[in-house]
Amino acid sequence: MDRDLTYSAIDIGSNAVRLLVGEVIERDDHPVIKKQTLVRVPIRLGEDVFDFGSISNAKRDHLIKSLKAFRLLTEVYGLSYMRCCATSAMREATNCEEVCARVEMESGVHIEVINGKTEADLIYNTFWTQDLLKDRNYLYIDVGGGSTELTWLEKGKRIKSASFKVGTVRTLKGKVTPESWAEVEAFLSELREEHGVLMAIGTGGNINRIFKENGNAFGEPLSLADIKNQRDRIATYSFEDRVKLLRLRPDRADVVIPAADIFLRIMRYANIDEIFRSESRSCGWYHLRPVYEAVRQGEVPEQGTDGGLRGILVNCRFFCGAQSIRSRTSHWKTVTCPVGVGANHYLDCWGTTLDI
Repeated sequence: MDRDLTYSAIDIGSNAVRLLVGEVIERDDHPVIKKQTLVRVPIRLGEDVFDFGSISNAKRDHLIKSLKAFRLLTEVYGLSYMRCCATSAMREATNCEEVCARVEMESGVHIEVINGKTEADLIYNTFWTQDLLKDRNYLYIDVGGGSTELTWLEKGKRIKSASFKVGTVRTLKGKVTPESWAEVEAFLSELREEHGVLMAIGTGGNINRIFKENGNAFGEPLSLADIKNQRDRIATYSFEDRVKLLRLRPDRADVVIPAADIFLRIMRYANIDEIFRSESRSCGWYHLRPVYEAVRQGEVPEQGTDGGLRGILVNCRFFCGAQSIRSRTSHWKTVTCPVGVGANHYLDCWGTTLDI
């Protein structure tokens, strides 16, 4: 019997929260993702964090409701494995631990807060799933709501990467500092001096939308002049007309201009004239791949006929009381299900070894 290669991933970003349910197609050259369901909720945690430093109760409650719905949807699909990651806004929130604990208790979904380096690592891991020439050198430019990750690849090997506090929502809030841009410029200047002409790959929904507005065919690069032209054209529309006439989502309509400005500035710093696009971030493959790799390598065993579970598990059912979990870094911790939650409480324990 063929293995079930359908997984789910949740991406909690500074602008939106996304659920991807996707099937992995194992090709001879590299695996690809076939999207089954993609749900996007514009919670925009960055509005709170970049202005006030913490996540409000209202945003927290929206996140809880969204993750409850996502978890139920994965159960309808009958999925066993899921990963939920949060990026810039969550990791910078002063009440991050409190919010994550409350969300986990009420939604049953564990949030893995990843740092900028890990985010860049995940993006890099999608390189082999892209239909790109693997013997070339590329600069990956991933522009998010709260941060931008830059990754330099040489013939498929990551040589250098960095995360910068430059993002679309952060820009809207006027929270991108000159020091952050100076760090970006220094990073790119060093690359340019060492490697000369650079080739860029852009990831994220905003660059994909600019490609669409420009009418580029699949695999056709977008020039710096094209980005500038589309940026200026979209800017002539009011926010309302971007939604009504250009049919942009409201949470895309206000960030697409800051995104274009970020791409333009980075490309100018790096002396890059053209950029290709990657579908990896928008489809969520960079979160799905670690789940797929773990299953493929046998780290996540199937549930036995006796109901016993052992290994790296996701959406494990915990009963009321304390359970010991040994992490892959060989330290122990105790998780206690709150009274009244009992058997209805779920805990995502990605990255842990659990003995029941």
